[in-house]
This record gives sequence, C-alpha cells and structure tokens, in this order.
Amino acid sequence: MSATYRNENESILYSKEDIVLRKHNKTYNLIFNVKNQHIFIQKIIDFNFVKLIYDLNSDIYERVSLHKLNENQATILILMKDLFDDLGIPQQYIYGNLYRYDDNQNNISFTLNTIKERNIPDIPDEAEQKLIENIKYNCIHITPHESQFNIQFELFHMIPIVEKMITTIIIKMFKRVKQFIENVRV
Repeated sequence: MSATYRNENESILYSKEDIVLRKHNKTYNLIFNVKNQHIFIQKIIDFNFVKLIYDLNSDIYERVSLHKLNENQATILILMKDLFDDLGIPQQYIYGNLYRYDDNQNNISFTLNTIKERNIPDIPDEAEQKLIENIKYNCIHITPHESQFNIQFELFHMIPIVEKMITTIIIKMFKRVKQFIENVRV
C-alpha cells in the first residue's frame, strides 16, 4: 500500500493484512487492494457487487434489499441483526439512495445517501437509523486484475466500545469481500 498524506487529527485504527482503517474527526476511511489474475475486477463492480458485500456477511445482516432504478441509481435497505441489544442499543438499519459513478477510465464509485424514513415495511418499530451516516465506496483500477478500494463512512457520536465494535464489524466485512474476490476462479 502506498504512503498517503497524514495529519495530526488523523489516527490509524487498524493496519494488517493490506487493510488500513483511518479516522479523521468522525469520518472513517478503510483502504485495501484486491488482486486476482483470473478476473477483470472492473467488470464486476456494479450494483450486484454492492449487494454481494452484504450477502457475504449474513451473520451481521438480517436482510438486504437492493432495488435497481437504472444503471446508475438504486435504493437499498440493510437491516442489521440485533447485535447491540445487550448494550441497550436498538437494532440498526440503513436506508438510502445508492448512486453509481463511472468515469469510464479507472474509477468507479458508489455513494449511499441515507434517507430519514420511519415507515419502512418489515423494519421493526424499535429499530433505528443512527450508527452510520453516509457511505462512499470508491474503486480505483490499478490494472485490469488489481483494484484499490477506499470506503469512507461516518459514524454518529457513540461511546468508544460501540465505536470499536462497529469498526471491527466493518473490517470483518471487507476482509471477507477481499478474500472472496481474490479466490474467484473462472
């Protein structure tokens, strides 16, 4: 992984196995590279790839629903399992508009803008949308068989133990994605 700019307000929370998680104020940045000589990574980066991220983590998510509106826009609903009940934190969900941007060169990104909606079918009444705000997935294609992923997200203010648990879950999710892509054989 190449060296990048750092300042005194930034901290590295995790750096192992070619995965780095940085924090700057309330913004987190997870960076990792993926290599696989058997596939053209750029060809698999679409809305199905975003759904795959969550499908690979069925122990974390109770339900993921992605409704594609067109080639560049979808809505997504993600209901986490009730992982923090023992800490008094209600079950969490993410609901938002997902936009895909492709510069037709070496960069594909997805931006999830949360929608504050309370009347969503099949979401428990006590569930809240408070842990993660906006998410941006950026994929820079280094070669046809290697890409760098940069995932930015914001967490709402929370106690340190919950912050640690959420960031650990996110690292676990993307380790699985990285391993899955690197092990695909076609």
